[in-house]
Amino acid sequence: MLFELNQEGLELQIKVDLTGDPRDLTRWHKIVEIANKLDLPDDEKQKIATAITSISHCLGKGFLREAARTNHFLFQRLRNRNLKTFKWAVWFADALASLANNDKDGKTLRKLKSKNSGHEGFEFLMLNHFLTNAGFQILFEQRIAGRNSSKFPDFLLTNVANGCQLYLEISYLNVGDDNDYEKNQYGRIHKALSKNTTQNQIDFCGKIGNLTESEEAELLEQISVAKEKVKADQAFAAIELPNAVIALSHWKSRDEIIAWANERQMPVNSFSGAEVDFNYEIVRMRRKIERKTEQLSNVHQNVIVIEVSHLFMLGTNKIDLMRMVTSYIQQFPRLFGVLIYGVNPFGNKEDSFAEIEGHLFSTLCIDGFESRNFFFFKNEKSLDIDLNTQDMFYSAFRFGKAFKSEDKTEEL
Repeated sequence: MLFELNQEGLELQIKVDLTGDPRDLTRWHKIVEIANKLDLPDDEKQKIATAITSISHCLGKGFLREAARTNHFLFQRLRNRNLKTFKWAVWFADALASLANNDKDGKTLRKLKSKNSGHEGFEFLMLNHFLTNAGFQILFEQRIAGRNSSKFPDFLLTNVANGCQLYLEISYLNVGDDNDYEKNQYGRIHKALSKNTTQNQIDFCGKIGNLTESEEAELLEQISVAKEKVKADQAFAAIELPNAVIALSHWKSRDEIIAWANERQMPVNSFSGAEVDFNYEIVRMRRKIERKTEQLSNVHQNVIVIEVSHLFMLGTNKIDLMRMVTSYIQQFPRLFGVLIYGVNPFGNKEDSFAEIEGHLFSTLCIDGFESRNFFFFKNEKSLDIDLNTQDMFYSAFRFGKAFKSEDKTEEL
């Protein structure tokens, strides 16, 4: 491994020495060795090394090797061995420990490790960690008395101080059917770009608009040619068409793709697709809320949690969304509110919060690595839950600050 400081000398960057053993990328003890060489106080290095060891025990000795083979997102995250990643690993180790206490049958952990459901598992882990830290006792997939449904709410939250309970049902809003062609087109092109990139030591980034069938065929052909050239020459290649701009680079030429991406204000290894009709997506969200209420308790209060795409976060007018959701959910008296969240597309590095018309908005940063936007739309016609339980729920997503610190409340 090679080590160097950035220009400010503030963060230790770690580059892979491609003449070394590439299997080091999949060996937990090598990550610990790197952590122990960081220019940090001994107690901080020990905290990072302990976190990596804890993660390895939880995910398993062979996880990194399998994750590299399948291009699992956790491998992509852990292979970027810089200080920011190591700080995130400390958070991740804590979140895994919180999950172990509640995931009695290991179902969520299995999702997290899976290539196909890893993202869903990570979101469950994150929500579980936030809510556990807020003080809730959490049980997964508990049957509701009097309900014959084969599907159970994802979380049962209990305020142990007073016994108040709150059911959570978690869902994801996919891009709608009207956009299926564009969605599948995006998937086909992304698959062509990402296939075997880890094995061939290739990074990529870019974006596409709506492509005709002939334009898509031409782009796929150019991607195939560019990947072969990048692999063979350990080089950089760019594709620029009227409705597509894409760059690929071997790890040895990573500086070139970073410069290319910076000029176009896009992160390396990001790939975005065509715009979608988000007015239609809001209508679909209302349908999803109606379906999800059928699974929830008619005795206790409930919250529906809906994860949305970063494109939804970018393309939706938040005030219109708030007013549509809040007017619609008033017909469900046992629905305390709807929590809508997604990856923050602007990558804010600090937590923030706002209150608008009594509804709450926040951005939570996970150790400077990534952030999520959260919108909580309270049902004004819901049967009230006690204030202590409300405050616990709000504090999980930093909403409590918005209520209690008017001088810090921001405008969206």
